[in-house]
Amino acid sequence: MQKIQHIAIGSFVKADVTGTGGWLSGHVSKFDKIYVWFNPINESREVKMMREQTFIATDTDTDTDTEARIRLSPDMSKYVIGGGDGRTVTITNRKTVDINDVVAVEFRAELIDAVYNKTVEYMRNMGYENIGKKGKSVPITVDGLKSKYGHLNLGMQRMNLGNLIRNAMVHLGLDELPNAPVRFV
Repeated sequence: MQKIQHIAIGSFVKADVTGTGGWLSGHVSKFDKIYVWFNPINESREVKMMREQTFIATDTDTDTDTEARIRLSPDMSKYVIGGGDGRTVTITNRKTVDINDVVAVEFRAELIDAVYNKTVEYMRNMGYENIGKKGKSVPITVDGLKSKYGHLNLGMQRMNLGNLIRNAMVHLGLDELPNAPVRFV
């Protein structure tokens, strides 16, 4: 996929708006240095995406939509759509999809940089300094976590960081996020 370098109104672009392979394609309606707005072919409302998460598409570039729909069929009964009130939306104005636990509620409204910072804080509070197996271990720092997850789309980065915290909480028997270092007696 080709990242956007030069763009014009009317250019045909595509973006994974859900972070789970939910690609939308459409024509650019406006743009600035950070965001691209486009009108998806199969939807009525305009979508706003970060420029770095939007790619050049061709008018015949529709197989990514089909592939994503074929490959992905999650059991949605495990998830809450739109947060506890059913109205919570992501930065791209789509309803959130998460498991509605303490981690999801904490991270739901945060930008990705804040999610990385909070993940480092919570993992350190739980006593973790590194993650991964010997030889593939990375330090619990923003740079360390970005080296491990930064190649993923934003939704998958959030999901992996959230799962990292959830697994640590289960391992330690915690029900709440540790806002201070955990002391074991």
